[in-house]
Amino acid sequence: FGSCEPCVPPPTVNVTFRVDMSLEDVSADGVHIAGSFQGWVADTSQMTDAGNGIYTYTATVLANSYHEFKYLNGNSFDFVELVPEACGVPDGQGGFNRFLNTSANDTILDLVCFGRCTVCPSPVEVTFQVDMQNETVSPDGVYIAGSFNEWNTSTDQMTLLQDDIYTFTTTLYTGDYHEYKFINGNTAAGYEVVPAGCAANGNRYLTAPDVNTTLDLVCFGSC
Repeated sequence: FGSCEPCVPPPTVNVTFRVDMSLEDVSADGVHIAGSFQGWVADTSQMTDAGNGIYTYTATVLANSYHEFKYLNGNSFDFVELVPEACGVPDGQGGFNRFLNTSANDTILDLVCFGRCTVCPSPVEVTFQVDMQNETVSPDGVYIAGSFNEWNTSTDQMTLLQDDIYTFTTTLYTGDYHEYKFINGNTAAGYEVVPAGCAANGNRYLTAPDVNTTLDLVCFGSC
């Protein structure tokens, strides 16, 4: 308007988004992406299954522009990923969005794991051990609860191995941090009291190793 020159559309570039869903049970509705580049609509931008748990989506956006986005396991914001603060910007709702600044060239973004900042970690088998010799063991058995099972006191019963020693093996992911407690019984009333010398927030804790591991044997309620 007000110029004799023909209008020239602003330059655009193609951006290819990539997410690894190998740690998730993928929704029958597919994997979607929503962001500022498409109006934050949950069900219009379905990603393509590229195999091996990897999903991709290519969008045409303005060159040299800023965008925020999230991946969804499904086609509703009920199934949106929780983006870690370390690789996000505040979303105004108490969480975080992924973000990018486009350049003047087409771009393929680095592969990331759903809900994580980096590629998906490897699964490892971790075996927990507790010695109950100083306790009168509940007729309901010995259990373990922690961040890896959403602190459910009645789902993960430990197995009597020998001489009052109970074990439990679960799959964790390398580098993930967890807190946990042993339980004499299957309710919160049976939680051990973890001494301060080996506790974080009153709980036992570990960072999942990169190889299958059996943790050191500990006495119930002791370091």
